[in-house]
Amino acid sequence: MSDFEPPRYALYYAPAPSSALWQRASALLGYDAARGQEIGTAALPGISGNALKMVTERPRRYGFHATLKQPIYLRDGLNEDDLRAALRRFCERETSFVGPNLTVGNLRGFLVLVPDGPCPSLNQLAGRVVAYFDAFRAPLTVADRERRLASPLTARMRRSLDSWGYPYVFADLAFHMTLTGPIEPLAKVDAADEAAAVSGDDLHKAIAAYLAPALREPLAIDRLSLFRQQGRDQRFVMIDQVAFGANIHANLGL
Repeated sequence: MSDFEPPRYALYYAPAPSSALWQRASALLGYDAARGQEIGTAALPGISGNALKMVTERPRRYGFHATLKQPIYLRDGLNEDDLRAALRRFCERETSFVGPNLTVGNLRGFLVLVPDGPCPSLNQLAGRVVAYFDAFRAPLTVADRERRLASPLTARMRRSLDSWGYPYVFADLAFHMTLTGPIEPLAKVDAADEAAAVSGDDLHKAIAAYLAPALREPLAIDRLSLFRQQGRDQRFVMIDQVAFGANIHANLGL
């Protein structure tokens, strides 16, 4: 029996790695997915480094992003080159647009960046990504389906899980860029020299203040990114990023 584990791929929105938003958010997580490297964590007044590292552990595995097409295994007969080519074809016919400003919010107990108002164009883009790239998706494993069903899902979400491999699509999509894991209650950090209990409100305020300089302009929706996870215990890495309206992709060296 082979121990080979195929990689998973995801289609994400992520800003340009040179942008202030990418750099600040990646520093908050302590991980730069465009480089596939850990980086120094941001210093937040009143928040210990250990507390920040603990609360960002979950999103650190995925890198800074907004999910458009969830992590998938490739269908038999398809490979990464096929997916990269499809990414370029998809992006060639898309048009850039300006979305709303982002703000730090709380989504099901996680701190996230969310639009500060409705954006039908963003929801429509997400729907196109879901549908277009579904041809690449291998069927859900039994374990993955059971894991999803363990969450509280509506009847419509259950149908989406069976149809699209993911419950949070189309009308049930809530565009967000995850910044932390669960924050309430934020456990006391067990470190002899830096034990600190941090409230969720304090963390929310500190993160909002840290990201504020990168959130002054509305979000530019002008590219799509391909992330790869080599194994379930590995972090996701951005391996391609393609601008809308042109067959130009970032040279990420991955």
